Amino acid sequence: MSIGRTLTVVIGFIGALIACGGDSTDVPSGDVTVTLLTAADLGSGWREGHEVGEADFQDAWQIPCDDVAMNPTTVEVLRPSAGIQFEPADGSNRHLIEFVTIGAEDDLVTALEAYIGAMGSCPPESTWSGGSLSVTPLELAELGALGDQRSAFTSVATLSGGTDSAVWHVRNAAVRVGSHIISLGLTEILDRDDAQPAITDAEFVEMVRTAVGKFDR
Repeated sequence: MSIGRTLTVVIGFIGALIACGGDSTDVPSGDVTVTLLTAADLGSGWREGHEVGEADFQDAWQIPCDDVAMNPTTVEVLRPSAGIQFEPADGSNRHLIEFVTIGAEDDLVTALEAYIGAMGSCPPESTWSGGSLSVTPLELAELGALGDQRSAFTSVATLSGGTDSAVWHVRNAAVRVGSHIISLGLTEILDRDDAQPAITDAEFVEMVRTAVGKFDR
């Protein structure tokens, strides 16, 4: 079963998100159609990954630092309505996921502001699972005027000290376009703390541009 190129979803309803054979899911009229990224949008180095599951939706707006949390009502407002995952064609340690949240525009504005505030409250240097964690803002100026509201952060977590430790390099971006929030999360697992991610910030921002471009008015 493959994830559909275009997913038709009911706001707040997660069932029947996945379409077989690349066709959109058949649902009653009046529902919202969401057009997500495709592997072709990302280039030959990517392919569709596993279907998005309940755990993915629950973790979509997770705050990485232990001492900062969001109000459960805010988390529920931000809960995605659709999602899709991609993995590298060469099987390397990278993972990309796109979520789209649909809701009342005023509610999304407030909820995204709360998320940005929570991420900004993470200390620049803290601990995570006994290792180190850093959270820093990621510049989205290259998007120009795309979107109505935006945020992006880079989180780098190391399970233990030393140059032989695995490092989780995670970039998350969220852009609101009216009543939609498009969010992308790119995770790369590096084999040492001085290694550089294979995908540059500029390349990640271009992925965000492509995704948001499907919604921008």
